[in-house]
Amino acid sequence: MHDFLKAGNNLYVHGGVHITDQSNSTQPKTLVQYTNEELYKEWQDRKQRLSREKKHKIKRCTAICACVTVVLGGLGVWYYVQGNVMLSSLLIGLDSVFVGLFALQYVVIDKNDVQQAHIDKLREIELILRERGVE
Repeated sequence: MHDFLKAGNNLYVHGGVHITDQSNSTQPKTLVQYTNEELYKEWQDRKQRLSREKKHKIKRCTAICACVTVVLGGLGVWYYVQGNVMLSSLLIGLDSVFVGLFALQYVVIDKNDVQQAHIDKLREIELILRERGVE
């Protein structure tokens, strides 16, 4: 009806009007409305998506750490060839510390929004199944 008014047409209705929604749009179910089998399938799907997200994150971390290692390692070798062993050792040591701390922080500690959403849904599914007595 809103479309008629937008087009500038006047709509006069005499009597009752019945509007039927035939759009076949369904509202998404909440997790509580799922059956146990559907919850288990959703849990498996979320677990796989979380695993894929972790793999992507590890690949990005590997690329960043490889670039830093190549640059700092190359500088360390260059200074070693120049005869500055102390600076060479310092650069290679800093490289090792940086890569270790960055990998720990980026992959293990920090969770991005997608990972956190999957973790929250997995916990919610586990809680619902536990409340229903299904393990």
